Amino acid sequence: MSPPVDSTPMSAERASSASSGLDQTPVERQTRRGSPRVRASDRTVPRGSYETIRVTTEKLDSLMNKVGELVISKSKANQRLVDIRQLTTFVSEAMGSCKLMRSVLPTLSSHAGDVQSVTTKNTELEEVLKNLERKVTILEREFSADVSRMEINSRDLEDDIRSLRLLPISDLVDPFFRMVRDLAKDLDKQAYLKIEGGETEVDKKVLEALRDPLLHLLRNSLDHGLESAEERKAAGKPGRGTIKIATFQKGMSIQMEVSDDGRGIDPEKIRRAVISKGFLPQERAEALSNEQLYSILFEPGFTTTDKVTETSGRGVGLDVVRENLSSFNGSIEIQSVPGRGTTFALSLPLTLITTQALLVQCGKQILAIPSMAIEKTLEICVADVQKVDTRHVVMLEGQPLVYLSLAQALSLPSLRIPSEGNTHVVILSDGTRRVALQVDQIKGEQEVVHKGLGANFIRVRNVAGATILGTGQVVIMLNPHDLVRTALGIAKADLHFEPARGRKARVLLVEDSFATRAYEQEILEAAGFEVITAPDGVAALDVLAVESVDGVVTDIEMPRLDGLRLTRRIKSDAHTADIPVVIVSSLSTDDAKQKGLEVGADAYVVKGEFEKDSFLTMLRDLVSVNH
Repeated sequence: MSPPVDSTPMSAERASSASSGLDQTPVERQTRRGSPRVRASDRTVPRGSYETIRVTTEKLDSLMNKVGELVISKSKANQRLVDIRQLTTFVSEAMGSCKLMRSVLPTLSSHAGDVQSVTTKNTELEEVLKNLERKVTILEREFSADVSRMEINSRDLEDDIRSLRLLPISDLVDPFFRMVRDLAKDLDKQAYLKIEGGETEVDKKVLEALRDPLLHLLRNSLDHGLESAEERKAAGKPGRGTIKIATFQKGMSIQMEVSDDGRGIDPEKIRRAVISKGFLPQERAEALSNEQLYSILFEPGFTTTDKVTETSGRGVGLDVVRENLSSFNGSIEIQSVPGRGTTFALSLPLTLITTQALLVQCGKQILAIPSMAIEKTLEICVADVQKVDTRHVVMLEGQPLVYLSLAQALSLPSLRIPSEGNTHVVILSDGTRRVALQVDQIKGEQEVVHKGLGANFIRVRNVAGATILGTGQVVIMLNPHDLVRTALGIAKADLHFEPARGRKARVLLVEDSFATRAYEQEILEAAGFEVITAPDGVAALDVLAVESVDGVVTDIEMPRLDGLRLTRRIKSDAHTADIPVVIVSSLSTDDAKQKGLEVGADAYVVKGEFEKDSFLTMLRDLVSVNH
C-alpha cells in the first residue's frame, strides 16, 4: 500500500525543475545549413535514459485484439494436440487388434494356404501400423513442444502489450481531491480524501469505465455518509471526516474499497422504507437480514429518502453504479456499521480482452461464466433441495440460497431439474446476492477471449458477449449480474418486490434527464402513484424482468435504448404486452407521433403541451383498464 496521496499543488520550484527536465534531449541535432547530419549509428544515448515514441490508444487496442486472436489460435493448437493424442491411442488399439488376429487365425480355417496368406497380410499391416505409431508419437512429442513454446510466447506477448495499456489508479482518483474539497465546502462539511494503492495499475478501458461509478460513490459518501463537523464532534469523532479509496490487485482482478467514517447505513431505515412504500409485506420485510436490506439499495427506483437532491442519494443511482460495473464483469457489495461508516467493495477485471471463464453444459449447449463471479462449484444431492413457499432453496454454510436450473433461468425448455441423485451446482454472486445454479456438467475453466455482440445487439439480457473455443465452437458468455437478477426474479426470492394488498398503482418512469425525471416523479407520486424510475430503455427492461408494473411513462430520446424501441420491445413480449405505455416527448411533429403509435404506444404527450391534470386523468384511465 502506498502512503496517502498529497493533494497540495506542485510548487513553482518543482514545476520549473520538472519542466527543464522535459526540455533536455539525449541527442542535440545540428540544424544550420552546411552542418553535417548526425547518423543514427553516431548517436550516443546516455546510460539510464530512453528514447520514447507516442502510440495512439487505437493502435494499442488493435495489438491487443490481435493478441486475442493469438489466444484463440493457441486454444485451437491445444485442441489439435488432443486430436493427435487420440490418434496415437487409436493406432495403439489397431496394433493390439492385429496381434490378437495373428494369435487366433490358425483356429479360424482348416486351409493352411489361406491362413498363411492372411497371416502374411496381417504381419505387413502390423509393420505399417508400427511405423505409423512411431511417426505419430514423434509428431505428438514435437507438436507438444511447439504448443508449449507458443503458450509461453503468447502469454509473454499478452503481458507485454497489456502492460502498455495499464495506467495507475492515481490517474483516475487524483482529480477527485478538488471535487471532494469543493463539494464538502458546498455541503458545509469537512472532508479529507485518502488514497491507498494509487500505484496499482489497471487497463485503460477499465479505468475509463470506472470513473462514473467511483464519482457517484464519492458524492454519495459526502452527501449522506459523512456528518457535519458538529455532529461528528458530538459523537466523539474528529470534525473532519475521512473518505478512503484503497486499491490492490488480487490474481487477475482489482479490488477497490470506497469507505467513509460517517454515520453508516441504518438497516432499520431501509426496512421501514420497504414497508412504507409497499415493496414487501411487513412480515417478509421483518425477516430480511442486514445484507439483504443493503442489497435492496441497488434495486432500480428504491430510495430511503423523500428528498431529491442534485448530489446523490442512498439508492438513487446505486442501481446505475452496479449496472455500469456489471457491463465489464465487475461487482459491488456494501459493508456498513451504523455510527462508524460504510464501505463499498468493488471487484474489477484486470483487463477486458481475455478472462478466465468456467465452461458449463446445459443440454447440448456449452456456456461460459466469468470466473470472477463464481464463488465455488460443488456436487449436491438433489434430496437436500428444499421447497420454501414458491421457491427451491439449498443450504450452504448455514445460509439458504435460491436453487434454480440454469436452463430454466435462460428459458431453455428442453432441460428439467433432476429429481434424484447428485447434480452439479455453480454458486454465482453479483457482489451482493448469491444463487445456486444447477448445470448438467462442468467442463472446466480456461482462458477465453471476450468478444462483444456487435452494434446490432445493444443489450441482450443475461448475455455479456461470446467467445470461440479451440474446437472452433462459438460459446455464449453469460452476464453474472443479469443472471442473478433473473434467477431471483423467477424464483420469487426475498429480494423480489411483491406489493402488499391494497397497494398503489405502480408506474415505471423512463427518462434520462435527472431534472425532468424528478419533476415527473413528484407529479406522479403526489397523485398517488408508486413510481419506479429508470434512466434509459435498457435499465427499464431490467426492471420489467423482475418487477410487475401497471403502466410505463417513457421519453423517446435516450442513450443505449430509446423510447420507441423500448415500447416495441414491451409490446412484442407476451409477458408485458398488456402494460399501457405513454410516451412523453419533446418531439412534436406528426411523424414522431405516428411512429410512437405504430410501435404500440397507448398515448403520446408532447412535453411543450403538457397539462398535469389531463395527463393524470389519462394515465389513471389506462391503468384502470389494465387492472
